[in-house]
Amino acid sequence: MYTFLGAAQQYTSLAGISFPAAADTVHKLALDNGWQSGEATFGTGDPSYWVSGGVVHLSGSVLQQTGTDDIFAVLPKADRPAHDLYIQVMVKSPDENVYAGTVLIEPNGTMQAYSAAPGDARQFTSLAGISFPLGS
Repeated sequence: MYTFLGAAQQYTSLAGISFPAAADTVHKLALDNGWQSGEATFGTGDPSYWVSGGVVHLSGSVLQQTGTDDIFAVLPKADRPAHDLYIQVMVKSPDENVYAGTVLIEPNGTMQAYSAAPGDARQFTSLAGISFPLGS
């Protein structure tokens, strides 16, 4: 692990960092509606998830170069929450600035990314650090 920029040497939080253990099975998310992996552009890893200790973890990033639907994937039935989950994430704008956006995960498994201007979820949405208990 590396830290860089600004005051990283003075303070770097490790809160929210998660990664699969060797025994965990990582599943790639099947992307819908013109959404694609941000791996090739941003080096974030393909959008994927794993379940460990009763907690669902997401990783990677998504972007949408064509299309207008906010839904980017659907989680399998066994890995869905019981209630709507609104999770704040990092999105990037066309001017390369970083803003807050939202990933909504619904009980039917649909996952959608959206943001208010000036951020744009379609330019880049990070899934890193998203986790929730099964049945939450």
